Amino acid sequence: MAELEELNFTNRSDFGPNGTYVIVDQNETVILGEGERLVNVTSEMDIAYAVPLYGYCMPFLLVVTIVANTLIVVVLSKRHMRTPTNAVLMAMALSDMFTLLFPAPWLFYMYTFGNHYKPLSPVGACYAWRAMNDIIPGLFHTASIWLTLALAVQRYL
Repeated sequence: MAELEELNFTNRSDFGPNGTYVIVDQNETVILGEGERLVNVTSEMDIAYAVPLYGYCMPFLLVVTIVANTLIVVVLSKRHMRTPTNAVLMAMALSDMFTLLFPAPWLFYMYTFGNHYKPLSPVGACYAWRAMNDIIPGLFHTASIWLTLALAVQRYL
């Protein structure tokens, strides 16, 4: 079994194993296994820009995107609207909606509710953060780009 290291971050900045830098506002004890690192969103981007953009602008954009893309899907899924072009357009709308929908819970938790200063733990939450903020939105965004290319090729032919 891996040796555990206990770190106590109390109202100050501190370094953890592997140079992990965390800022915690309240008394918390974080237990890390050997070689494990915490996710610290304050080191990933400038908080002065991240909080207004992800905490306040993103919820508004999320609502607008969900409403608009839901209306597009509802209209294009009607029986008389089913064409190959509309199928690609509907897939693009779904892809664009999922690009914002997957990271939304994390962005609300971190930036809107002000938890960006806390280290993200347990380790499973760190993996989920990385997957739902980097990998899955990138996958849907890439799918949207390829669908745009497919639509252009379809219209050209």
